[in-house]
Amino acid sequence: MNFYKKALLLLAICTCTEKLWAQNSDFGISNDISLEKRISKTFAVKALTSTTFLQNVQEWAWTFADAGLVLRLTRNWQFSGNYRYVWRQNLRNATVTRQMLYAQVVYAKSLGNFTVSWRGRLLRQWYGATWNDNYRPTLWQLRNRAGLQYKGNYYWQPYLSAEVFMPLNGQYRVNITQWRTTMGLDYNPNDFNEVSVYLQFNRTVNRSPNTGRLLLGTAYAIRL
Repeated sequence: MNFYKKALLLLAICTCTEKLWAQNSDFGISNDISLEKRISKTFAVKALTSTTFLQNVQEWAWTFADAGLVLRLTRNWQFSGNYRYVWRQNLRNATVTRQMLYAQVVYAKSLGNFTVSWRGRLLRQWYGATWNDNYRPTLWQLRNRAGLQYKGNYYWQPYLSAEVFMPLNGQYRVNITQWRTTMGLDYNPNDFNEVSVYLQFNRTVNRSPNTGRLLLGTAYAIRL
């Protein structure tokens, strides 16, 4: 059995395992499309859009547009700053908006056929003016993600990651309120395109009520 068949088998096994584990949770699908343009060896600009359907894929949940500047500090370290605008459906089936500014630092290092990575993100999220129904206090949040990717060949690269969310203000400050695990498979037909399929489990903790969500996603990245 060659490498890509092994990777697909592993992804199928993990998918079944997480599906059984999360059988009482919501299920959804998501699609991401991103474009990255390198300006120089150091700088790049990146744009991303994503749409998600939840409630067992029966209802649109959110769509966001994201754009930012990427700075490659060294071979291993990278910094970026981004702005994100989100349209989402609330519990009354009305569309509300959120806006985010975030800065993140990424460290990645190759160890043989493996790449280990860490991403730290500081995020500021605000919800609207104080006189409308969309208003909620501004949220400051810290997110930390660790990842592991296997590069058996150029084309197929399976990966795993785990991320935790920690508010820095508000009712749940300095407590982990959400975690998520992701497993997926990247396919690189060439240096300029990448197609991914992934399975992600999200869980809220230290809140009432706590909820779970299983998300099957696809992503298409273009690099110019």
